[in-house]
Amino acid sequence: MEVKQILVYGAGLMGRGIAQVFSRNPEYSIVLYDIADNDVLGQVRKEMMSFVDQGIVDADTAEQQLSRISFTTDLSPELCQKTDLVVEAVFENMELKQSVFEKLEIMCRPDTIFCTNTSVMSPTEISARVKHKERFVGTHFWNPATLIPLVEVVKANGSSDEVAQQVYDILEKVGKKPVICQRDVPGFIANRMQHALWREKRFISSNRGLPTPKRSIKPLNTASASACPSCRRWLTPIWSART
Repeated sequence: MEVKQILVYGAGLMGRGIAQVFSRNPEYSIVLYDIADNDVLGQVRKEMMSFVDQGIVDADTAEQQLSRISFTTDLSPELCQKTDLVVEAVFENMELKQSVFEKLEIMCRPDTIFCTNTSVMSPTEISARVKHKERFVGTHFWNPATLIPLVEVVKANGSSDEVAQQVYDILEKVGKKPVICQRDVPGFIANRMQHALWREKRFISSNRGLPTPKRSIKPLNTASASACPSCRRWLTPIWSART
């Protein structure tokens, strides 16, 4: 399937940034959706003009990108039927994310690709109410989405290889540096690496020296490591050196 129209569901900070990312390619038409219009397009323009001021993009390019982005509060059947790819960018609430895709599957075509933007939640769990699970993947954009090249394409348990690869190719077309996470594991790729380094630093800082295969690393107390309960559940068990 050739992707032409992209729906970004959620027009907060991440949603607006993701819309700007896709607008880099003239092949794509992007619709931002949210339940209320808090001058969304005005905020998008302000963000784009800040890049112009900093010399990141020129004014003509910014205007061309802005012309490809529209906003609506009406999630109509007509809009959904024209949509080839959806990127959900609501806040990290499992029930909300599941209900969004449950509703979208009824309204969109069976071949519409579904992407959930999440950094800590399981795409497999998010897609629990989706019948066509083969067309569902996670897309972890890093904040700010417009500046950080990395996007993790995370395969849920039901994701097809073809859909994961197509999303990867689309992200490359808009200048991102995507990677495919072949399994839905806590932390995906980058956060697992990041927190492994964080734990090693904590281990060294505790005056126990460098970990070696002969020195066991006990799980660290992560209660104060993050304010996010979803993060806390996977911070410690990713790796350990054991005798």
